[in-house]
Amino acid sequence: MYALAIAFLAGVWLAGTSTTLPSVVWAWGLIVVAPMAWTIKPVRIPAAIISGYLWAVLWGTLGLSNILAKELEGHHLMIEGEVATLPVYGEFGLRCEFDVRAATANDILITAPKRIRLSWRDPPKAVVPGMHFRLEVVLKRPHGLMNPGGFDYEQWLFQRGIGATGYVVAVHATGPDNAWRYPIERSRYVVQTAAMAAHQDPWMGALIALAMGEQSGITAAQWEVLALTGTTHLIAISGMHITLIAVVVFFLVRWAWAYMGNAALYWPAPKAAAFAALIFSIIYSLLAGFSIPTQRSLIMIGVATWAVLKDKYYGPGQVLATALLGVLLWDPFAILAPGFWLSFGAVAILMYGMQQRSGARGLVWQWGRAQWLVAIGLLPITLLLFQRVAPLSPLANILAVPWLSLVVTPLAMIGTFLSPIWTDGATFVLDFAVWTIDVFWPYLAWLAALDSAAWVPNVPPTWTLIPATIGLIWWLAPKGIPARWLGLMWCIPLVAIPSRPLTGGELELTLLDVGQGLAVVARTAHHTLVYDTGPRMSASFDTGGAVLVPYLRQRNVAQVDVLMVSHADNDHAGGVASVQRKFPSHAIYSSAPEKLVPISAQACGRSQAWTWDEVTFKVIHPDPDYANKSENNRSCVLLIEAPGGRILLTGDIERPAERYLINHYPDELRADVLVAPHHGSAGASSQEFVDTVRPHYVLFASGYRNRYGFPKAEPVARYQTSGAHLYASAAQGAITFILRPGSAMAAPELYREQARRFWHTEDTCC
Repeated sequence: MYALAIAFLAGVWLAGTSTTLPSVVWAWGLIVVAPMAWTIKPVRIPAAIISGYLWAVLWGTLGLSNILAKELEGHHLMIEGEVATLPVYGEFGLRCEFDVRAATANDILITAPKRIRLSWRDPPKAVVPGMHFRLEVVLKRPHGLMNPGGFDYEQWLFQRGIGATGYVVAVHATGPDNAWRYPIERSRYVVQTAAMAAHQDPWMGALIALAMGEQSGITAAQWEVLALTGTTHLIAISGMHITLIAVVVFFLVRWAWAYMGNAALYWPAPKAAAFAALIFSIIYSLLAGFSIPTQRSLIMIGVATWAVLKDKYYGPGQVLATALLGVLLWDPFAILAPGFWLSFGAVAILMYGMQQRSGARGLVWQWGRAQWLVAIGLLPITLLLFQRVAPLSPLANILAVPWLSLVVTPLAMIGTFLSPIWTDGATFVLDFAVWTIDVFWPYLAWLAALDSAAWVPNVPPTWTLIPATIGLIWWLAPKGIPARWLGLMWCIPLVAIPSRPLTGGELELTLLDVGQGLAVVARTAHHTLVYDTGPRMSASFDTGGAVLVPYLRQRNVAQVDVLMVSHADNDHAGGVASVQRKFPSHAIYSSAPEKLVPISAQACGRSQAWTWDEVTFKVIHPDPDYANKSENNRSCVLLIEAPGGRILLTGDIERPAERYLINHYPDELRADVLVAPHHGSAGASSQEFVDTVRPHYVLFASGYRNRYGFPKAEPVARYQTSGAHLYASAAQGAITFILRPGSAMAAPELYREQARRFWHTEDTCC
């Protein structure tokens, strides 16, 4: 069973990492191959691998068929359907998932995705799951920012079955309340609304997350403490929560069944208790959102219940393998979620590492060992997924797990689910639950404040996961395995091999994909410069924290030596605060330092120049004589001269600044790589400027289907006529050049092509 489940997982993984899928016709092979995996021993493993692959191909093809047609992007469409999920309110209205029942374009019936994700700036006062609307919307295909170390939004949308994103233009009609289609989501809405009304407190978001898995109310500061202490898994509905419900119900029903006496004559108390535990676990799992850890735990409880009902015994490994197969059959692309690997990995590590040790020492020692096992065992996958490790997580979890699971969570569940029935009673219980968090939180906050709370080691190459996994299996093996300490040697590449070291004279320049904005990172052998930080989208999201910080960690950057903000517009300076929090810079320059308050910055100007590792950085604009001009035209313009070529970063300068530079400093404009002025607007990149710079490569920092239409056709045509190669971050994701002394400049690395999977949007520049 173990080998069968792992082989099936391997097949699913092969499909999930493919850039393209074969014809869905191949999925018919499941009729032949799947029975072979169960019945013919000599071919069982390869048949299971092929079955997993074909199963994922079938699901993947269905998912791709649900994506919005390209010709419908940007058009005003009329759709009818229902709100499908809990609405999440923010500073710009609400977001929700919407099930489309019918769609038209210009009164012509069209095929639209079954589920879409909508932003709604001015929604009705109460938007409830199951409400029917006729909406005018503008949609686009799933598209996200693509950067090394960053979050893959397109993958997240695909895994959730969302075929388009967009915004509501107008509400044209409301229809009947179809709550019957969404009984679970409507129930979750009723419970959440009642709980929020019963108790007003900053901790209510965390309590609702503990009770029903809805995490939108947790603040950024709370998430940061949880992340630094490795306790974020406790806020989600974990397998431990479901198991806790099952155990409590099992013993209560068993006691009550036996107390009734005659009932045991018809059905033994253990069987009745196991069946009741399963039913309650199913109900709670649905109310809690049916996450992947919840699915795993529920299937394991189901197998255990079957064993009790049929008087059978299944080993822990068999139960886990059955859960793995069940989750993959339900949704093969659950493998795209970090929770899949963390949940199954943690349980497998505990089963493996704790075997033959249960009677060795006391309960306290075993509990401490369990926390240590999980922290060490999940280290490789944690590093690859999140680029950082919480070294203090064993210290945090050894107290947090029992306190939150056995004290806070039961109170949160009782108070939350009591809210729709008895408000006063719910308020009393939730008051007590808040007090239990207040008592414990200072301990987590103290750990999070320690210097050792966040360890950001070298982010390893992906291949190091294989020897590290082998080494950990060896090291954590039960007693009796010889020389277990040698397993540590296999883990050395994981923490000792940098992903891409640079030597003297080399320069790595990356134009990051930050949507409609600009962010560039220039790295030499021992120094790093960040030029602009992209936009701030909301109070809780900016590309400094979402793109730049993960990228810098992925590149193993220890500090940012210079942060240069070309000017203070949001699309260039919106992420400054987030970058400064994680990577405080030695020097900050800007053409508008007074607008970056409270961050202390200096004015950029022509007098500034420095050399790092044989690479020269020179500010060539604004000139001190160039004053009282528009903020765009006073952008800091930076020339980077490396032995392997010249790069020009121009901010948002337009034709007046271009003319000034051409007239005064034409020799300093010559460059091999040019980040196009002002994102490729029609007011920049004049013919004289193009002729003076004569770039081999031109990069446009622009957002996918941005409202300005950047890059504009006129500058694109001028650069194309000049013979330059054109790239855009919206189409290619992060764009990286590596300049080496004595070598001709190579074509850039395009991250969207490197990381492409079959669900990713394909687009071309200009």
